[in-house]
Amino acid sequence: MANEVTVTVLVDVKPEIVEKFWNEILPGLLADTRVFEGVLSARAVRQVGPSNKILFIDVFRSAKAADDYFDWRRQRGDLDTLLSMVSVPPEISMWPLSTE
Repeated sequence: MANEVTVTVLVDVKPEIVEKFWNEILPGLLADTRVFEGVLSARAVRQVGPSNKILFIDVFRSAKAADDYFDWRRQRGDLDTLLSMVSVPPEISMWPLSTE
């Protein structure tokens, strides 16, 4: 049986659009993520203080489900759109639930 994985994506949104991203764009991104097959949970947090850093925290049923999700986002053009809104490339990490 496949183990769950948590995927974190740290983005540094361009200062001139961070409020629009947080208030208008992010809710739609999270809604789409939450209904994708294999996604167990999806949320985002913003660094304390005046910050452009947003951390996505998504839990997937398996590493394959995470890969399928990112392939879907890539095919839709969502990753290119996200890249146009950030100051530096996102930091993506995958965290297995356990090592068993």
